Amino acid sequence: MSRTVRALLSFAVLAVPTMAHAAPTAGVAAVRVATNATRPWVFTDRQGTTHLAWTVTTTGQSQTFYTRAAAGARTFEPARQLAVSATGEDFSGPFIVQDPAPSDRLVITVGRCCTAPSTYALTSSDGGTTWSAGVPIAESSTSHNPGDGRAPLVVDSGTGLTLVSGNPSMRIFSVPATLTPITPSSALVSISPSPIDGQVTLDEAGSPVFGFADFAGKSYVRQGPTAADQIVSETSRGVPALKIAGGPHGVGTLSGVGTNVQERLDFRLLRGGVLGAAIALTGTGDIDQGIPFLAADQSGRFHAAWRAHGTVQYRRSNDGLSWTPATTLVTSPSIYDLVLSAGSDGNGWAVWMDGTSNATVLATPLRTAATVAVVDPSVPDTTGIANPQIIRRGGKIFIVPRNPSLAKLRKTKCINVRVQTTKPARINVAVFSGPKSIRLFGATVVRFTRPGKRTVCVPVPLNAHSFNVRQPFRFAFASKDGAVAKPGEGSAKVTTSDFVNFK
Repeated sequence: MSRTVRALLSFAVLAVPTMAHAAPTAGVAAVRVATNATRPWVFTDRQGTTHLAWTVTTTGQSQTFYTRAAAGARTFEPARQLAVSATGEDFSGPFIVQDPAPSDRLVITVGRCCTAPSTYALTSSDGGTTWSAGVPIAESSTSHNPGDGRAPLVVDSGTGLTLVSGNPSMRIFSVPATLTPITPSSALVSISPSPIDGQVTLDEAGSPVFGFADFAGKSYVRQGPTAADQIVSETSRGVPALKIAGGPHGVGTLSGVGTNVQERLDFRLLRGGVLGAAIALTGTGDIDQGIPFLAADQSGRFHAAWRAHGTVQYRRSNDGLSWTPATTLVTSPSIYDLVLSAGSDGNGWAVWMDGTSNATVLATPLRTAATVAVVDPSVPDTTGIANPQIIRRGGKIFIVPRNPSLAKLRKTKCINVRVQTTKPARINVAVFSGPKSIRLFGATVVRFTRPGKRTVCVPVPLNAHSFNVRQPFRFAFASKDGAVAKPGEGSAKVTTSDFVNFK
């Protein structure tokens, strides 16, 4: 056995210098949407267009304003005021929903102060290009006692709207899909005396699920108006700041748990009537976190964001079970009423109110973090690998080219391969030439502190006497579990690719 092969086999027992975790990456600068504005709400429709509405108060009167951003855009259109009603004051903040497929109708609901009826709706059938005038749809108003920021109070199940009137207790009312006739206050249905964070979402079957909390620090979910309550979380710090969101994978819950000195945000998945185990999305011990929000896009991904130390933190999950690392979307001196939404491709926007600068509504795209942070290392990623050859060894995946370009090699002096792992690991990558001799070149150790994937450009010795570019050659990999070597570890097993030829 050659000395270089022995080195590859035994590399994992050597100490590897500890590498610091990468610092969170801030997203692009926030987009200023409006001033003198409060209570923003954002919604990304099935076509990828993001719709944003908010309230502006001037001279004692409040009006509803609206803008939108096309799919892939990094800015919003000029804002325009919506004609909700000739009299009265918009006060509860707008909500935007979309009819289930195949209908593309959008509906904005707005509460009105000091008028009867109290709830109005505007509709658009052209993606928000034009909106109808506001029409009264219910005598009662949407409302909630907020534990920590805004919560979803309106859903569209296709058979009509379900709205939450959560003040002073958890109640709901329904509006037909035609938005007529006006729903009377007598149609209110009491759900629970629990007065905090009343909200509603749709489960994987398109049926309403309700969430609420009490002053004792407990939060609950209920599948349908008459089902039994299920306890989501409990905290001794006060109200749990519950947020819920539903989609094809079920209903996700996000809530605070802990004490005044040790608090974290937990996610739980409700699917098929069963509430899953808690998954901690933040570390325990950080009490400077709040204004959480949870959204589910049309493909079933969950998107979670919260304020922490003057930043907006963001994580997302394809299934509610495995989550990306926390990423800093943006830094902002004042963060209130944080909301977010994403489309079926995972792209969308986070929106919040900055209370220190004339009540400014700000926004930043989710994709600035999502496209970087999202990793599924169990799925081979062949990006940039021509005519790829995929090699699996347990939770490790090695992807190499079958016919790399010799002309490109002469410029780069190395060949791109990809290594992936579903858990922390060290992977040594090398190359050797000839069908008989195994003499390794370009050995590179790749260290993973968490599941992930990485492209490695393996050096190829064009001038080495023992490497002939006219002969077939192989890539060699040796891997060990764990980001750091443990005392007494044995040698790693070498895995080789099939023969590869330059073209």
